[in-house]
Amino acid sequence: MTKKYNCCSYPFLKETSLKCDYEIMTDELSSLLGLCDASCKHIEELGKLVEITYHLNGSVRGKNAIEETDLDFIDRAHEKYHQILGEKTKTFVLPKGCIGACHLHLARVKAKEVARLLYKIDREEKEVNQILFDFINLLSNTLFLMAIFENQEEGIDEVKFVSKSYWKLKILLEYHSYHQY
Repeated sequence: MTKKYNCCSYPFLKETSLKCDYEIMTDELSSLLGLCDASCKHIEELGKLVEITYHLNGSVRGKNAIEETDLDFIDRAHEKYHQILGEKTKTFVLPKGCIGACHLHLARVKAKEVARLLYKIDREEKEVNQILFDFINLLSNTLFLMAIFENQEEGIDEVKFVSKSYWKLKILLEYHSYHQY
């Protein structure tokens, strides 16, 4: 017996709009946050972040589903970890450590990719609600803090990262801001 299959994993795959890429990317980000929730032992907010981030998915093509309460939730989490970590938040570190922290770093990078794509959609296709930019950028920053916290709670020291590239740029920017014409 021969069957003909008309399978499609996602109804918008054939469209050329960046909204399709955005929806696939936010699906991946939500899945990564689910992985973080499963692998992190010390962070309680991740389950809720999986759900909120899934609401990002349709918020460009359809009705915006990210609300002020969602932004407040991530803002409170950001402030919580920022307060707990103190001085540890003032340096960049290598994206490594315990498995939970590594997963959080991957989710952080994916959040930046989502933010980048949102800016492109806003420029090229459709005006994007500012709350989406605020949420995704704050999410990326919060995931960085959560990774540091997870490593701290697991007794793993962070390895500070000092760029060999950007120090020259910093000096150049300081020079130009001092010598404005």
